[in-house]
Amino acid sequence: MAHARRPTLVVGATGQLGSRIVRRLVELGHPVRAFVRPQSGHARLPQRGVEKVFGDLTDPSSVDDACRGAGVVMATANSVVPIGQTGFEAVEGRGYGHLIEACQRHAVDQIVMISVPAFPGDQRVPTFRYKRLNEQRVRASGLPHTILRAAPFMDDWFAFIGSRLPARGDAEALVNRPWGFLQTFMGWSATSSSNAASR
Repeated sequence: MAHARRPTLVVGATGQLGSRIVRRLVELGHPVRAFVRPQSGHARLPQRGVEKVFGDLTDPSSVDDACRGAGVVMATANSVVPIGQTGFEAVEGRGYGHLIEACQRHAVDQIVMISVPAFPGDQRVPTFRYKRLNEQRVRASGLPHTILRAAPFMDDWFAFIGSRLPARGDAEALVNRPWGFLQTFMGWSATSSSNAASR
């Protein structure tokens, strides 16, 4: 009797990238486990083909539960916009430490980590600094791994000039999140780009 495929665990499953990964895996017929916070927008994830595990990277026991039995772990979570207790050190520091240790304990087949390209000012940007730390941790873990240094998404670039065009139709678009700073910035950048275009 053939063994069932172990699910792919997506960490950061309700984020802009994570939710797309979840949907694509479901389309391809892969079993998916979504690691989500209870207060997140997890209801928008597909209902079929997705097992939800509730928890938080800052809670080691919930991270352990999420990794138990997983095959591939795709780590997309970040603290680009820290809110409350979800700061850089809590999530990208200690939280990713919990995740990598749990992956080792449960002997996952592979960990895929989303990182960012290197640049000379890495150490001055908190999320970039932690990406480098986590790259080192993953390499030292002994786990089969892939580190993807992704450039900013096109929708990020468009957001800088105040455009929401690439976000249309995306249920998890970052530019639509209700964060005060983000919405203020989007309003400012849209006004600035409009004024520049009219000159």
